[in-house]
Amino acid sequence: MDTLGLKIVGTAVSVQGIKIIRAETNMSISEIKSRAAQNAYIVECDAVDENGLALIIRLFNKLTSAGISCELYEHGRLSSIEFFNNLTDMYSEIDTEVDTLIDNEVNDEA
Repeated sequence: MDTLGLKIVGTAVSVQGIKIIRAETNMSISEIKSRAAQNAYIVECDAVDENGLALIIRLFNKLTSAGISCELYEHGRLSSIEFFNNLTDMYSEIDTEVDTLIDNEVNDEA
């Protein structure tokens, strides 16, 4: 399974960065600092986890808007916000197609 993740560039997280991360997750300050110091993912999820993907995108946008440099990864490779946004769009399209197929089946049976 592919893993998606977000890392902070550097080994330290600013106070503002910690506040942003804590507002979106239940991570402790020490856990955030430890992950940054180890160059580990601050947040990660499976590529098929729509909620995890949304969290990563939200955090990336908030952190970069605050001037905090961070990187996105897909299966261990450096990626881009465009790739992550495209995944979100793809999942949305699939949901719409599945809903349409289900509606068509229900209407055919009626």
